[in-house]
Amino acid sequence: MKKHLRLAGLSMTLLFTALSLSACDLTDSFRYTKDKADLAKYYDLASDEAVIYFDNEAQEDVALVYDGVFYIPMSTVRELLDKRFYWDKENERLLFTDSESIREEDTDDSSMVYVRDDEIYLSEACLEKYLDVQLEAYENPGRVFIDEGGDMLMGIKAARDTEVRIKGGPKSEILTKLNKGDSLYLIDEMNSWGHVRTSDGYMGYTELKYLDTEEQTQIPIETGYSPSPDHSISRDHTICMVWQDMAGISKSVAPKFAKHFAEIGDAMKEAFC
Repeated sequence: MKKHLRLAGLSMTLLFTALSLSACDLTDSFRYTKDKADLAKYYDLASDEAVIYFDNEAQEDVALVYDGVFYIPMSTVRELLDKRFYWDKENERLLFTDSESIREEDTDDSSMVYVRDDEIYLSEACLEKYLDVQLEAYENPGRVFIDEGGDMLMGIKAARDTEVRIKGGPKSEILTKLNKGDSLYLIDEMNSWGHVRTSDGYMGYTELKYLDTEEQTQIPIETGYSPSPDHSISRDHTICMVWQDMAGISKSVAPKFAKHFAEIGDAMKEAFC
């Protein structure tokens, strides 16, 4: 009888230990890590490079930081923003075409254009001069955000002290911290986590319950860009155009041909336009 009681007691002890360990594991799985991310490893940048964020998404190409100025590769600008930038290799100058003229920037002005290893880079000032964009740049680590004029960002504030993490989860490492009242942008929501952009240029995730979601403000991107006048001609109907080679036709018969071709043009207009 005593033997059975001892076995029963041992079984209860083992069961209680197992339940305690399970509870500890369960609690640990929801415990918030206090580990800070290694920013140098996370961003993986050279000392003169910066991450490019366009539409709040990191791009594969990186910007250069030279003498305190951030430069975006012209190839990236042409792909993401505007193809009207050209490089005049013979004269080593940047060309930009608009409806009125061809404008140029010389490489002697490093505040606008920078050349390294045959790659052309355009500065923040250059892009904001020619395009309807706003650039915000940050150092250590280098990050530069490109926002287009007219876009809207959702402004929000931290409701309490909290952290911005690399991913949406309590076990994800901390990128930076937020203090109650800090302003930031809410980019997207996923379950109980929000994808945010902080006022000091970090993109990460924080819990929505720690944000003041009742006080959200649509913030427009405003730039100082002034577009060139549009001198293009438009009509509210289809334009039908006909060409005829008049080479070799003498002046004496040209009027007759012109009248004949005009009649052909009218017939084509009526048939196809």
